[in-house]
Amino acid sequence: MHNGTGWVTATEIPGADNKVTIRNGSNYNYNVNESIIAELVVENGGIVTFSTDQNRVLTVNGNLSGTGEININQNGRSHTLNLGGSLNSIATFTSNNTGTVNYFREGDQEVFESLNYGNLTISGSGTKTLQGDVTLAGNLEIQSGTLESDAYNFTVNGTTNIDGKFS
Repeated sequence: MHNGTGWVTATEIPGADNKVTIRNGSNYNYNVNESIIAELVVENGGIVTFSTDQNRVLTVNGNLSGTGEININQNGRSHTLNLGGSLNSIATFTSNNTGTVNYFREGDQEVFESLNYGNLTISGSGTKTLQGDVTLAGNLEIQSGTLESDAYNFTVNGTTNIDGKFS
């Protein structure tokens, strides 16, 4: 974790004001029931893996970025990654059909490209714009706002529930 002046080993669970960076070569096993952080960067060679023993929820109020990996595909668990930043990207994302990514910002957001989404929820206002092709193994739920495909391929293998807009 960066403490404002340098890199330190986290000795406690980061909080809502903390920017968390997973460094190259680090494999972080996310095993907290539910937590909120300010921003998440996963560097190339860094991995965030959601724990296998129970459902987990990670809320990132700010941006998600990096060339590393996030894996919420663990033993059929219904893990949730809530994203509140306007800019969201990750090089490798793996989920199962029970894992959910929820874009909840009250405003526009980028939806990161992945052919490995489980479920996708749009719960914030504004326009959520795909940054590349997206495939859902599970369900699409647009509770509010607009999901914009922007000419990218968008595939849903489960059910759809659209109370907002899709274009």
